[in-house]
Amino acid sequence: MGTAVYGNSLILLSSISYAISSVITKKGLGSIKPLQMLGFSTLIGFIALSITSILEEPLDIINNLSTETWVVLLLLTLFPSFIAILLWYEALANAEISRLIVFVYLMPVFAVIFSYILLGEIISIQTMVFAALIISGVALAQKDTLRL
Repeated sequence: MGTAVYGNSLILLSSISYAISSVITKKGLGSIKPLQMLGFSTLIGFIALSITSILEEPLDIINNLSTETWVVLLLLTLFPSFIAILLWYEALANAEISRLIVFVYLMPVFAVIFSYILLGEIISIQTMVFAALIISGVALAQKDTLRL
């Protein structure tokens, strides 16, 4: 299997998983508050990733992480992830999935912007064209809700 086919298959699997996760979350938010849902999903994710890490990674890697690394991991876990997921759950609780899911396509656009700001990466003309296409597609999908 070629690298492109493998990579594209993983992206497709990721998209399908994200869609399934959104449907399950939306259903759960009918009876559970978003903050409780976030706590529950974080706990399940923590357990699953911990078991996987213990089975797949040498334990000396974890033991040798510096205090600074642990602080960075904690801050990245608590603030950007926590706030973003909590806002996503709040939106899911109050809107249709079909209206919200298209905003997921903006993730690579924000990744490019933040890589430019934080890492000083160069944004090519091709990247700008594709970002404009993504933004246009999201706007087009939301055109009925964007009318002023």
